[in-house]
Amino acid sequence: MNPSLRMALLVFVLLFAAAPRPHSEEPKHKVEAARFFSAGGGGGELIIDGRTTIRLYSSSEAGTPPYERAEEISKRLDRLIMCGAPVGKISPAMMDDVAVGMVGDDPVFSVEPGDLTGTSISPLILAYDWSNRIRSAFKSTLIPQYIVDEIVKIEKMRGISVEVRKLKWGRESEILINGKVVMKTTDTDPEISAYDRARAIAQMIEESIMEGSEGDRVVTEILPDGDYGIRIGGTSISLVDRYDAQYHGKKLWDLAAEYANNIRKALGMRSSPLDRLFSGLSQTGKASWYGGFFHGRRTSSGERYNMHDFTAAHRTLPFGTKVLVTRLDNYKSVAVRITDRGPYIKGRIIDLSHSAAEAIQMLGKGVAPVKIEVLEKPVKNKN
Repeated sequence: MNPSLRMALLVFVLLFAAAPRPHSEEPKHKVEAARFFSAGGGGGELIIDGRTTIRLYSSSEAGTPPYERAEEISKRLDRLIMCGAPVGKISPAMMDDVAVGMVGDDPVFSVEPGDLTGTSISPLILAYDWSNRIRSAFKSTLIPQYIVDEIVKIEKMRGISVEVRKLKWGRESEILINGKVVMKTTDTDPEISAYDRARAIAQMIEESIMEGSEGDRVVTEILPDGDYGIRIGGTSISLVDRYDAQYHGKKLWDLAAEYANNIRKALGMRSSPLDRLFSGLSQTGKASWYGGFFHGRRTSSGERYNMHDFTAAHRTLPFGTKVLVTRLDNYKSVAVRITDRGPYIKGRIIDLSHSAAEAIQMLGKGVAPVKIEVLEKPVKNKN
């Protein structure tokens, strides 16, 4: 659901719950404002039935001192109590981009920028906290946790919508960000439906955005299983598999780059040149090596394998791609050219030639943890 629509629905539910009941009888409560003084200066506090409920330390943007702000809140609550409004059902809402506490259609308080000094929370979350403090003082039910979770999610999404749409005709589902289609999934994978896979990917995109990732941090990467995906901030998302590539008639890399740029543009960022995306590819896993038995034999690219050359086998990188292989336990590196396919043992991401493995001192051990980084795209992509 679109965050704006979701927020509107959330506010409607909260305001409906807080709507005045004509024949309700609220118990009498004493609401007042008081001054307090601390090392940081004077402030104002809202007191309900002798209990300090909210403390204000800063003036409003209009210059209203904290005590006067507390006094205004107490007067509004008093007026609402006299009118029979259920002030114990006060709820957080957004009004003209300002977080407020609402009783029916009446704003009781507003969160000012100064109220957030020294905190990392959002205005709407502070409005939720103040609303629950007032509810508690009036011995009313607190705002349910699921509504709080929804507020947190909406705040973290910062107005970004991520949706999934199942196409009525055909075997595809679409993922949309801010109303723009960024990718399609297909029903060609026998283990999961297009719609379920789209929902899983959409959820991962939402989570990465909620973690604070930005569109300019969207890059392509090679996943441990050899498929291509993207990384949004610190979150890796599996986007492209062989079924997708075959269905769309495109190479794995081209489809991954297309999806990455679609997401960047949907988030309001510039698309990135394909060469830059390609050169930013990286992958972490285990490296192995192969030697004498294969020396002189044809590789998958058609070249003859020379164990003394600095070459390697990779499951998906285009032939001719140059990569830097860095051993993670001794930080020795070697640059190699992809000429073959493999390895096909789970967890291994690259097979090095004898000389390349010797360069990073892994002949004796046979297998080592490595990170591979693409240095140069091949002049002519042969696969």
